[in-house]
Amino acid sequence: MVSGFASFSDLPATLRTLYIDQGIGEYTNTQLALSVGAVVNASRIVLLVIAIWLSSSRLRAGKLAWPVPLIAGAVSLLIVIASVLVAIVADPALAAYVAQLPAS
Repeated sequence: MVSGFASFSDLPATLRTLYIDQGIGEYTNTQLALSVGAVVNASRIVLLVIAIWLSSSRLRAGKLAWPVPLIAGAVSLLIVIASVLVAIVADPALAAYVAQLPAS
């Protein structure tokens, strides 16, 4: 859950590299990618703090605690996927790339 903070802090550069590697062109929606990266990092930090707090509370109460970080990780993954998908789909360069693809 802690890994990836640097990548999301500089999401425009990460997406730019992805676009170039895939032959899509240049990622242009930098402001949105910066916002998405900040939202993803903030949500991951909040989920981590909640998972630590709930797990320690459950351990003190003598209950099972292992599902808490697992669920927090799954929720974090869903937030990351949805947020990055928004940043990618909202980019005009992707729309231009898809428009120039031959119809099958």
